[in-house]
Amino acid sequence: MIDTFDYPRFGPGQMWEKVATDFQVAGGQLHLGMQAVKLAQHDHRVIAVEAVPAAGARRRFEADHFIVSMPLQETVQTLDPALPPAVEAAARKLGYRDFLTVALVLEGETPFPDNWIYIHEPTVRLGRIQNFKSWSAAMTRRTIASGRCR
Repeated sequence: MIDTFDYPRFGPGQMWEKVATDFQVAGGQLHLGMQAVKLAQHDHRVIAVEAVPAAGARRRFEADHFIVSMPLQETVQTLDPALPPAVEAAARKLGYRDFLTVALVLEGETPFPDNWIYIHEPTVRLGRIQNFKSWSAAMTRRTIASGRCR
């Protein structure tokens, strides 16, 4: 067990914002709000991505390297030319864990000092209870409402 953990002050999204900034500074192009509809491949490499924005026409992006962030099941089904039927069938069988966060704001003292509590009861459909105040005071309602969060 570790004694300390440096959690991003404003949550995990802050980490991905930093990754996006570093990626762009290094010359990468980042296109948000688009759905990849076709991953053109040649010799087992993606050579182009066709994507559609929420409102607009399909666009094609060609590059030497891509970072794929969609689920593996969708990635396999979007490849063109298609992979062998057995591979597509295996991809369709992949399962995913849903991640749902329900925020419960409690007034008063911290209900527990830990960052999270894992729930190991198989009949309870829950993985863990997180105490965001133990992660970072900047993630509490009072800090955000005061404008001190950035």
